Amino acid sequence: MFILSKYLKRFHNDKRGIGSALIGFVALSFGLTLMFLLVEMGHVYLAKAKIQNDMDFANGSTYAVLDMDKMAYGIYQFHNDGESRLDGYNDALAKYEEKLAENMQLNPGALTPISAKSDVGSPVQIERFEVYLKDDLPLTNSDGYFIDKVAVYSKIKVPIKLYFPLFGDYYYAEASRVTDLEDDL
Repeated sequence: MFILSKYLKRFHNDKRGIGSALIGFVALSFGLTLMFLLVEMGHVYLAKAKIQNDMDFANGSTYAVLDMDKMAYGIYQFHNDGESRLDGYNDALAKYEEKLAENMQLNPGALTPISAKSDVGSPVQIERFEVYLKDDLPLTNSDGYFIDKVAVYSKIKVPIKLYFPLFGDYYYAEASRVTDLEDDL
């Protein structure tokens, strides 16, 4: 302890040492913060790319809800005979939620992460889900996407857990995706 106090006293008496130490401390703090920020930005970028890929697969899964008998005649619809178009939409939305939860490793229904190790916070919010059939086309939806084929459009808001609490707990990423179903036919 005596040795440490001896060096602290010398450091305190030397006026040049204090200025150099402060400049060094500020430069080191700024450099580390910048490095943490770059790591965090890379993490969020990769997480968002994975989320958009998961959304694309979930959008494509609604293909399974299409009425296959009608599709053989070039008629694309999500509802069966005797059902309303809203019933078909609800079936497509249920299939989308199921596959989104499966792809992103979320609890079905609640859309919360299964594991605490997940990069996704809770809950994932489906902001928009729209199905565009032939009689709706061509159009530009309210988010500016031009749609000219049978397609599914979805937009979700995902809280991504951040590594460093310096920048907060979550980054709320919005992701949107249009998947043309006719390309798969």
